[in-house]
Amino acid sequence: MKILYIHGFASKYDATNDKVVALASLGNVVGIDIDYTQPKAVITSLLIETITQHGVDLIVGTSMGGYYAAEVGHATGLPFVACNPAVDPGNALRKYTGPGHVDYSGNKFEVPHSVVDEYKSIETGGCGLILLDQGDGLFDSNKTAKLLEQSFKVELFNGGSHRFMHMAEAAPMIAEHYEQAGVVYGA
Repeated sequence: MKILYIHGFASKYDATNDKVVALASLGNVVGIDIDYTQPKAVITSLLIETITQHGVDLIVGTSMGGYYAAEVGHATGLPFVACNPAVDPGNALRKYTGPGHVDYSGNKFEVPHSVVDEYKSIETGGCGLILLDQGDGLFDSNKTAKLLEQSFKVELFNGGSHRFMHMAEAAPMIAEHYEQAGVVYGA
């Protein structure tokens, strides 16, 4: 199985990240660095191009990566897993407009108002699994669960954080989700 891992906002793809290492127990993981200050259409195109180029079978993302996992999963028909997804990024990103912000690598950035205005609520179509840490200090996991449980299977984990701390524990659930989606590797 080929898995695309989509990192969160103000971050970079890191093959040594605990989440990526846990996903590697299920298959070959690929990832790219995403500049979330770019327009939504640019990011979506880049992700779909990556999916096509690498023959991706499953999409997994955390936070903004979870938002995009749902977005491109629905667009491509691929199953996806969204961990602590941003469900309303237009609202969540508004605080990052204007100068003075620094990403996890220490680089300065600002998100243009035009980019923030492009974001609507998370896509609720497609074949998704939603994984939530109840210790998420950025997004209310109970509100996210209530919003998305009508459309997707939702699993809540005690504790954790916004970065999602239960990927190794969730790996069997992810494998089951993939199998139930009816995707056969190599077909």
